[in-house]
Amino acid sequence: MAFKTFSAGDVLTASDVNTYLMKQVVIVCTSASRPSSPVEGMTIYETDTDVVRVHDGSNWITVLHVGPGKAGTYRVGKNTRTADSGTFTIVEAAIDSVTVPLVSGRTYRVRWNVAWAGTLAGDTVFTRLRENNVSGTQLNIIRSEIVATGGAGTRWPATIEADYTAVATGNKTFVGTGIRVTGSGNINAHAGADFPITMTVDYVEG
Repeated sequence: MAFKTFSAGDVLTASDVNTYLMKQVVIVCTSASRPSSPVEGMTIYETDTDVVRVHDGSNWITVLHVGPGKAGTYRVGKNTRTADSGTFTIVEAAIDSVTVPLVSGRTYRVRWNVAWAGTLAGDTVFTRLRENNVSGTQLNIIRSEIVATGGAGTRWPATIEADYTAVATGNKTFVGTGIRVTGSGNINAHAGADFPITMTVDYVEG
């Protein structure tokens, strides 16, 4: 959209406001009240995240974090689950995922706060972070043990994280997976309202 110069005596129409003004200023909103019909180049400042974003025609791209005391890093996306996952055994299972807008060349930290529960003590589990899906590139892996079984509060933390440098600008999905390595029990990711499982992506540098 072209820049418009207003002259003395010009009538400011609704169309002028909705196009030249609304689409060529920084719009103050929240992450939940972003413009519903954005166009390429539209810029917003989110008061709840202290982030400036620009729309690239398809996605909102984070370009600046201006929050006090938060220089250098900021939250790009988060997924929270408060219910148990389905069970798995020797077939690797996708448990949680998060899709976030990334900027090419920037580095982000993916962190999955997961906890496993099982039906047999002594079983071990591989916890992985992958790109895209259960067969995507592995970003990190750790091994955890189901030390004991028990009631609703019996779970064994397996927090894992990895740094990822974006190779393209746009949406990117990260997946947390689990697979039983040894033993013969059923495994699941154990969660609840008072112990949620989260997957987060934070901007780090670049």
